[in-house]
Amino acid sequence: MAEKESYGNFGDFLCNFGLYVSSIYSTPNYSPMSLPGGAPHKTALRTFRLSWDLLVSLEEEARKQGITLNALLSSILTEHLEQKESKKLGLVVVPKPVFVSLLECADENALQDSLRKNAQSIWKSMMEYLFQDTSLSSAIRLTDLLVRKSSGVEMNVKIDGRLYSITFLHDYGLKYSQMLKYLVMEILSEYKVQPKADVLANSVSFQFSVQ
Repeated sequence: MAEKESYGNFGDFLCNFGLYVSSIYSTPNYSPMSLPGGAPHKTALRTFRLSWDLLVSLEEEARKQGITLNALLSSILTEHLEQKESKKLGLVVVPKPVFVSLLECADENALQDSLRKNAQSIWKSMMEYLFQDTSLSSAIRLTDLLVRKSSGVEMNVKIDGRLYSITFLHDYGLKYSQMLKYLVMEILSEYKVQPKADVLANSVSFQFSVQ
């Protein structure tokens, strides 16, 4: 199967703005499968043969993280598959200091205009490729997937009936918060919702209701 075509300059642009820097799952209280329309993961029992040294190393890592060996192996395998898909999507990795420097140099009006022109089509293409679905829940799942690959960024989602609350916490500064605001507002406009955004230097919060 041929690899997915890279999204070009704007795809690199999105990644350079911190959505894909490292591999940290920083929102343990939120799972994409908890969104409306999600389904519980099915499990299966399999037997694998590992070297003794590798097993000891894995058990030690699991103890350090305070999780079971099964949970650690599941996380490692999931991360491997996500990285494979990320490469097909044309995502790139940049050092955090370089990204911060680029961000500070960015013109805010040009940034907003670029997001307005491109964000919806890129998000839709990625959702269709990864989930074969372009619903609101898939848009949030995609954003969660990208944020989970970020260093210094957390995404928290709360759903209470028809009311959605989404918060991003980060350490990139005010301009990054503004970029996130423009990005999320543009994506959500596809679903005919009118979010209220609260922008601070190291956080952005959105609240909206769906019909």
